[in-house]
Order: sequence, then C-alpha cells, then structure tokens
Amino acid sequence: MEEVKNRVAVVTGATDEIGSAVCRRLAGNGAIVVAVDSDRQKVDGLVAELTKINPKAMGATIDTASEEQIRSMIADVTAKAGMIDILVNNFDHCDAKALDDVSRDQWRLSFDRNVDPIFFMIREILPGMKARKYGRVVNIGSYPTSACRTFPATRPPNRPFSD
Repeated sequence: MEEVKNRVAVVTGATDEIGSAVCRRLAGNGAIVVAVDSDRQKVDGLVAELTKINPKAMGATIDTASEEQIRSMIADVTAKAGMIDILVNNFDHCDAKALDDVSRDQWRLSFDRNVDPIFFMIREILPGMKARKYGRVVNIGSYPTSACRTFPATRPPNRPFSD
C-alpha cells in the first residue's frame, strides 16, 4: 500500500462491510480517516473503533444525495483535519426489486444515490488535490446481483470518474 501516514482519507459508505474494512486498513496505516455514512449510530460506532487505531479518526453523518450536505461536510473536514488527500467513494444503494417492479422514482433514486454523489464529492475535493499536485480517488461498490437490478445500471456512468 502506498504511504498514507497522516493523509486525510474520506471514505463514503463507511459503515458497510467494504467501507469499514477500507477505513480500518487506512487507519492502521496511519491515515486520518473520515468515516462518512447516513446512519449516525453506525458512524459513531465505527469511529469509536477507528480512534483506537488512530485517535485522529472522525466521522460525518450526511445524506450523500445532498450536494449541500456534501459541500458542508468537506468544508468541516478541511477545517478540522486539513486538505483531503484520499477519497474512497463507496456508493451502493440498491432497491431489491425485479426490474419490472421498479418505478421511475426508484430508478432515479438509484442514480441520485450512486452516481450524483460521486460527481459532487470529486468536484468539491479535486481543486485541493490539483493545487497540491497530490490526490487519490477510488470508486468502489458492491451489490447482490440476484436481488438488485437498478444498481448495475448506475455503474457505467461512473467509469469517467475512475479513468
């Protein structure tokens, strides 16, 4: 793993299995981890665990579909921890329905939760990374293929953010 000691790393979807594993790994390698998710109790529990590994770890509870909450969270993290060096976008919202049962609103929600936040997060963090000539952005996510029909459709639009 690349040296991440004292790098500020924001991890979204932090409380799911993949997100929490990424948080633990980064914290264990000395990164200042910011665990971001929508469930306050889960975020607080993860941060309690992470601060045992790195006392500088912190959490943020936001609605990642809210551009304003993303902007505010990034400003808060930057004020408390410094410029963000690493962004791990771990979005995997899924409606476990058969495709022919998915409404237009549910279809849009999949994009609101899986595509738009990646754009909002990168757009807000990228200027600082460019100014410092350092930054890493990782876009990941998982889903149960047999149960989730809308999530896979949101993955191709993420490709331009990963190249």
